[in-house]
Amino acid sequence: MSWFDNHRQGALAEAVAIAWLIENGWRVYRCVSGPGPADLVVGDDDGALRMVDVKRRPFKRGAKTQLVQRANVSQRQRELGVDFLYVLHDGTVRWEGDL
Repeated sequence: MSWFDNHRQGALAEAVAIAWLIENGWRVYRCVSGPGPADLVVGDDDGALRMVDVKRRPFKRGAKTQLVQRANVSQRQRELGVDFLYVLHDGTVRWEGDL
């Protein structure tokens, strides 16, 4: 898979994640300044904010609950408390803690 294909797949996963977040009542703010520790900032009606990094992942062959690989978390993401939202190969979306 080429560099472009990887980025295209990542953009599609982010679009799926954004639609899912909106459907679930979140307000979504996209990062427009380039690469950083999070792809999105989301807020609820009470004003609580979460930084979110979207990851596209398949399951292991034959498994229904085990990801091929969890997100690689940088030290900066740990320090900032970034949450991870996975877009799975079948189009479902799950918070990391729900896997």
